[in-house]
Amino acid sequence: MSGYDSARAPVPLRLVRALDTTLSRTALYLAAALLAIMAAVTMWQVLARFVFHVPQAWSEVLVRTLMIWAAFLALATAYHKGVMVAVDLLHRLVPPTLRSVLEFVVLLANVSVLATGFWYGIQMAKRVSFQTIAGLDISIAWGYAAIPVGFAIALLSVVRLFLDRRYGITDPPGLR
Repeated sequence: MSGYDSARAPVPLRLVRALDTTLSRTALYLAAALLAIMAAVTMWQVLARFVFHVPQAWSEVLVRTLMIWAAFLALATAYHKGVMVAVDLLHRLVPPTLRSVLEFVVLLANVSVLATGFWYGIQMAKRVSFQTIAGLDISIAWGYAAIPVGFAIALLSVVRLFLDRRYGITDPPGLR
């Protein structure tokens, strides 16, 4: 199939691209905000402990939870940009007739890993939902919820990348 830009793509693909870009951009901004909050809380933690001599029990746990969320949100952004599924060397070495087969195998591998992580993330969040995070007094499921959220957004990005290649779309999606 000859390549074209996304403006002429089929409507379902344009919707998938728009949803993927919106979710990935939101994940990126959230991850960046979480990093800023982590830095501020860590600074407060150091000041409270070493300057004011009043250590805060909640700050370390909060930073750890925010770090988990930031990592899984950043994972989704990395998949959106296509940097997690890069098999460029193999892609270049494979004859053009086998490239679509390789792309499909990569899609299946990524979908398998992400879908499994999504499912187990939900199971883990359910399993620990009655426990609370010491120092924060919230359900630990909020920490585990980062896993299925990040994997779901990444899963959408993997499908979008595959469809882009399948339809020969060459213009990059949002997030530059």
